[in-house]
Amino acid sequence: TTTITPKRIAHSPSLQSLKKPIIPKEFGGKVPTVIRQRYLNLFIEECLKFCTSNQEAIEKPQLR
Repeated sequence: TTTITPKRIAHSPSLQSLKKPIIPKEFGGKVPTVIRQRYLNLFIEECLKFCTSNQEAIEKPQLR
């Protein structure tokens, strides 16, 4: 009899290990920095669902 070995799975970094961008305080505006940071994080989380790489998911919401 032969034993079936499980297929190898490539390592993918966890969300905690990804460096998410932080909006600097000097970027003033009418919307508070905390709110802007929260929405940037939400956009990054959504992009992680459909982007091909984690780096692309972090860069895509930052495009202007």
